[in-house]
Amino acid sequence: KTLRVRPEDLRYLVFMPPDDLRPELPQLASSGELQQRYPKAWAYIHWGEKQGYHVRSTCKARPLWFDLDERRTPHALFNKGVNNRHFITMNLSSAFADQQVYEICVSNVPTHLVLACANSSLLALFTESSGRGNFGEGVLWIAIYEAIGVYILNPAAFTAEQRERLLTAFERMASREVRSIFEELGLPKPNRDFSNIDPDAVSLDRVLPDRRALDAVVFEVLGLNEQEQLAVYRAVVELVKSRLVKARSV
Repeated sequence: KTLRVRPEDLRYLVFMPPDDLRPELPQLASSGELQQRYPKAWAYIHWGEKQGYHVRSTCKARPLWFDLDERRTPHALFNKGVNNRHFITMNLSSAFADQQVYEICVSNVPTHLVLACANSSLLALFTESSGRGNFGEGVLWIAIYEAIGVYILNPAAFTAEQRERLLTAFERMASREVRSIFEELGLPKPNRDFSNIDPDAVSLDRVLPDRRALDAVVFEVLGLNEQEQLAVYRAVVELVKSRLVKARSV
């Protein structure tokens, strides 16, 4: 829902044995000692077997069907399927990603800075230009090679003052729910046929203030004047609207 993964927004909890216990698990499970030492964990595993999870193809291929093994938690997450919200979310909660989400790991650069750069309105422009809108309801499907090809500014290009402004705007954006790109750019919530969405109605002073503040820093580093910035916003609205309208006409 937001630019930060929040535990209260997650639908599922995953059973993960502690790493220091994992080497003992095969012996504990086979000897029956697991039930004696960890009765609640055993009860959960036993419940899963009563549901037949242990004989499903994915689970039964594991050394221990209930153990996901040691896994990294990504710094950020990028949805494979995009409707009308374009964002990359920071994973401070150390959540695991499923197959509909790409994992992003950041090294040598502060994660906040990378995510602030990545969440400018250029993200929508790049994804709309490279993804494929051939899924239900006009969903834009982004293949892994397309996700890798999404550009962000090199954080080294920012001055200290620009970084401070960028991060301040990002913190404000991260404290609220992500809205449709139309609403982010100051247009109304779209109606069913998108007839109330007019790219020409976009103006710099109608863009949500926190988004505008973040974009302004990115556009400044790129050297875009106000007319060019406005052209970016209107192009984004036109691309998203066209994809969604086309889907409804099929």
